[in-house]
Amino acid sequence: MFKTVGIVARLDKKDAVQLANKIASHLLSKGLTVLFDSELGLLKGKAVALNNMLADLLVVIGGDGTILRTCMSIPKPETPILGINMGTKGFLTEVKPEDALKTIDKCLAGKYLTEECAKLSLHVNGDKLPDSLNEVVMASTQPLKMLYFKVSIDGFSQVEYGADGIIVSTPVGSTAYSYAAGGPAVDSRVDAFILTPLNPLTLTRPMVIPSTSTVRIELLKPNVKAAIIVDGVYQREITPNQSLRVKKSSYNSVFIRIREDFFQNRLKGRGLL
Repeated sequence: MFKTVGIVARLDKKDAVQLANKIASHLLSKGLTVLFDSELGLLKGKAVALNNMLADLLVVIGGDGTILRTCMSIPKPETPILGINMGTKGFLTEVKPEDALKTIDKCLAGKYLTEECAKLSLHVNGDKLPDSLNEVVMASTQPLKMLYFKVSIDGFSQVEYGADGIIVSTPVGSTAYSYAAGGPAVDSRVDAFILTPLNPLTLTRPMVIPSTSTVRIELLKPNVKAAIIVDGVYQREITPNQSLRVKKSSYNSVFIRIREDFFQNRLKGRGLL
């Protein structure tokens, strides 16, 4: 099934780069075509930029940050990703480094499951931003300066907030920044999004809304600098009277899973079960 395999690894960890080379040799010995992120500088395979990495399978070596960066950059529709954990938490990854080759062989033999994860489609005043797998955050860039913004859902429920910011997250992202800010943990199989205010001035609870909704967040008051941050990777300024529009993306991120209980183990790893 897999003829071309792409390899991405975090660049700041020598062990990750060494494992990437080992995996490349293993795949080449089986007659597969190997592509690797041009920033890696591997000796085996063909170097390509992430946005040109057209493969049947991506092996991503690193933590959640490496996964998020990869999902943001690769061509759409997204190639299935096998995540090998060389990060701090590795919430999105399943495979231990020592099990990498064995797990890859299972994938090549067709012994795997897939998990499709919804993403957020984002626009600021008509400008397209990268899709988000975890969350999008509107937040003040000035310490101790509160933002004032208006939130509407499908053109209704217009509510004005005073807060440090607001998070819109997917179920996958619900256990990340949103959860730390008091939002609920939502099973990745639930078709919904979560709105979580950051330190609101008045008592305001997080909301779980259908993923069919369109959320519009308009920054209201002048003289406060704010930013839109997508998955902790992409950032751009937003100015008063501009608005962020959030809806469900037409693309999903796809992950290779070996165990059916991956989601439960993921929650246990976060101390949520």
